[in-house]
Amino acid sequence: MGLVTFDNFVYEEFFLNTYNSSSQIASHIERMDIHPDNDNMTRCGRRRDLALISAKTLQLTSDQGIRDPMGIENPPIKQEVLIITTDGVTLPKYFAPDTIKEGGALKQDTRAEVFVISLSIEESKDGIDEFSAIASQPTDDFLIKNDFDTLLPSLEKNLGCFCVNEITI
Repeated sequence: MGLVTFDNFVYEEFFLNTYNSSSQIASHIERMDIHPDNDNMTRCGRRRDLALISAKTLQLTSDQGIRDPMGIENPPIKQEVLIITTDGVTLPKYFAPDTIKEGGALKQDTRAEVFVISLSIEESKDGIDEFSAIASQPTDDFLIKNDFDTLLPSLEKNLGCFCVNEITI
């Protein structure tokens, strides 16, 4: 598992090959600073376009832990899954076309299945076209409209099909 957080900037929290156990991942997440390099600047923006570029060019590479980047193993070793959790549209809004373009490039250039989890706030309703464009197809399977209370059970249900062993969150 790798993790990228973003606001107006992108923060590489850890890569697929950083940790060997879920307890190490949980420990990192518990102690991570949500805005590590941004303590003295405005903490706003949703530069999803930059996060998608990072996922494609840094996270989803063999240097960072992808085991079968060409998808030639039969059966495939692991399915790459990208989960974007968001509470609204790309900000500043004039970067939304870049987000859509980068989402398409990521899906074309990697084998990743892209889930978009749109959390229920008023602003998310404006982003459905953007979210649909970057989610894998069929959109109904990969665009999840949720709220925080139902987020974890939804993830368990939707991601279970990618795991050899049953997962629990």
